[in-house]
Amino acid sequence: NLLEKVPDIFHSFLVTNGGLADLAAYFVFGFDENNEYAMACYMPPMIEKHGSDLVVMDGIHRNYLIRQSGMTLNVLLIDNISFPFPCGVREWSDITVIPLDSKPEALAMRYFDLRQGLFRDLKYLGIDG
Repeated sequence: NLLEKVPDIFHSFLVTNGGLADLAAYFVFGFDENNEYAMACYMPPMIEKHGSDLVVMDGIHRNYLIRQSGMTLNVLLIDNISFPFPCGVREWSDITVIPLDSKPEALAMRYFDLRQGLFRDLKYLGIDG
């Protein structure tokens, strides 16, 4: 769905020809299926720079898919962060794909060594994942 449907959402707005890898940050204003005013927000994956480490803060699925395809991905790079990353950092080789129905419900089970007080709450950006 990420590779096939997300780019199509923005196709009529002529914001990309390169599919998922080419999307930048966008706010889209229009009408929903009930002809009511609606707004959508798309943010590219967010990468935090901690020392020499580049860490995926949001967008792990998109990063993983694009990495497997060999394409280059537009990202938002966040630098000069004054507090540590909220969980343990791992190499790509330590990341495994699991079926959606196996996704842990508890937030702490989705991350390595999660420190809840440092977790980045992105719901104000329209990001619910």
